[in-house]
Amino acid sequence: MSCFGYKTISRIILINCLFFFTSFDAISQTNVLGKPGYLMTPASRWEAGRRDLVLGLAYIPEKFAINNFMKAPFQELMIHGNIDIFDFLRLGVNLTYLPDIPQRIGIGDRHFDLSIRVWKEKKWLPSLMLILTPPIGVSDFLTHNVAVMTKTISWNTAERLEFSAGYGMDKVFFNTSAPTSQGRSYDFVSRSEMGNFYLNGFFSGMKYSPANWFGLILEYDSRQFHAAAHFLIWKKLALQTSWYGFEQWGGMIHYSLPLDTKPRELRRYEKRD
Repeated sequence: MSCFGYKTISRIILINCLFFFTSFDAISQTNVLGKPGYLMTPASRWEAGRRDLVLGLAYIPEKFAINNFMKAPFQELMIHGNIDIFDFLRLGVNLTYLPDIPQRIGIGDRHFDLSIRVWKEKKWLPSLMLILTPPIGVSDFLTHNVAVMTKTISWNTAERLEFSAGYGMDKVFFNTSAPTSQGRSYDFVSRSEMGNFYLNGFFSGMKYSPANWFGLILEYDSRQFHAAAHFLIWKKLALQTSWYGFEQWGGMIHYSLPLDTKPRELRRYEKRD
C-alpha cells in the first residue's frame, strides 16, 4: 500500500469520527507502542479502578520511522498490545511490520516491556512511571528504559490539560549475541550507535481535551515535534490522526477491553437501582 493510501485512510478515519461523535466517552489514549501517551511519547497515566487490555495498530511514515531495521528507515505498521496485570504493573508487546520489504523481513522489532507505577498523581504531585525493557527479546530494536512524570489540570468533568515529561537512557543492558547463537551474551551498549533513537534523551508531551471524546496533542519525542487529533468512539474504540514533524500524516486505532467488567445480569440490576 502506498503512502498516499495511508494518508487517504487517515482522512477517512477522521471523517468517520466526526459523524459518530455523539457516542463518545472517556477512555485512555495510547501512543504508537500501545502505552498511554500521545504519538511517540508515553504518559504516566493509570485509569483509577480500571484494568484494561488494549489492542491496536499505528502507521508511521518512512521519514519518521523508529524501528530502523539495519539502520535504514522504512514505513511501519506497529501492532501493539498492553495489559494491566496489577494496578501498578503493565505488560506491553509490540510487533513492527515493514510493508516495503515483506520478503526480506516481514516483522522487524519484536518487543515487550514492563511499565511500573512508582507513585500516583496527587493534588500537587505528578505521577511517576518507569518503562523497562528486559534484555531477553529477539530482534528487539526498540529497547528503551524510560522515566516519565505526568500532571493533569481539570476545570470540570470534561475539560482538562495534561502535561508529561521524561527521560530515556542511551545506555542499555542488551543481548549482544547473534540470533543464530546457541548461548547469550550481554553488555551495556549505546542505543544511538545501534540506530535506536526512540525516546533517547529528554521528551515531553501535552494534551488539551475540551470534551471527553476529543483531544489535541503536541509532543517532542527527544528529536522532533509532532501533533495529533484524538477521538473516542463507542466507549472502547479510539482513533487518532497524526501529523509527524508537521510534515507527513499517519494514523492510529486501538480498542480497549476492560478486564474488570461485571456480569451482564449484575450490571442490569445496578441500572434498575
